[in-house]
Amino acid sequence: MKAWLNWRDCPFKFDRSDQIHIWLLPVQNSEQLLQFLTKEEIQRANKFRVQSARDQFIVARVALRILLQRYFHLEGKSFHFKLNQYGKPYVDQSNIFFNVSHSYEWVLIGLSQAIDLGVDIEKIRLGLNLSQLAKRFFSEKEVAFLNQLPKAQKANGFFNAWTRKEAYIKARGMGLAIPLSGFSVELRPGYEAKLIETSHDPGALKKWSLKDLPAPDGYRAAVVAQATDFTLNLWSGKNFTEILP
Repeated sequence: MKAWLNWRDCPFKFDRSDQIHIWLLPVQNSEQLLQFLTKEEIQRANKFRVQSARDQFIVARVALRILLQRYFHLEGKSFHFKLNQYGKPYVDQSNIFFNVSHSYEWVLIGLSQAIDLGVDIEKIRLGLNLSQLAKRFFSEKEVAFLNQLPKAQKANGFFNAWTRKEAYIKARGMGLAIPLSGFSVELRPGYEAKLIETSHDPGALKKWSLKDLPAPDGYRAAVVAQATDFTLNLWSGKNFTEILP
């Protein structure tokens, strides 16, 4: 699996149309970043009652704004995010594709100039009733896979599935109009990450593909793209403020 590169070395451009750039950013210094948000975004941030959720929103939104500026030469706060009918954000330029996820201490952002995509990162949380959750949200095939796993591998298997399914739902941009039980992903540790069944849309297997992403200890992460194959450039570092204007 590819390793993360230091974001100081990022050229902030795509060399090929099949590239997706993934950014892994720590949730920190949120109060210093407020200056990069619009008034509406600051009002939205102030509505969060839980500080950790507020911090995640601020870092994710500022990082996305900065990256869109650097990659696509957009002007500061002059561009606004819009939502499609299912709630997926976009900006009014046909060659800009992005998606954002965050969980606890980390924000994950995917960017492309030609490929629609979805990303997800999740912290592996212990003490959950994984079997009950799987029966509620997973397909029959995924439940069977999970039940076959040894107890020591069930948490990894569950969060493999969760991140891969979330990334797919987000990539399609249709929210829960796509039922979570209407498609299946490989979740078994040691097996290749992939879509294995899309009963909600039989043609999707020929159009969309899935890859795992290297994640911090205790996390799982994945990306889904509207392409039969794509290349990844992975960027990360310890201090997000290094890429600020």
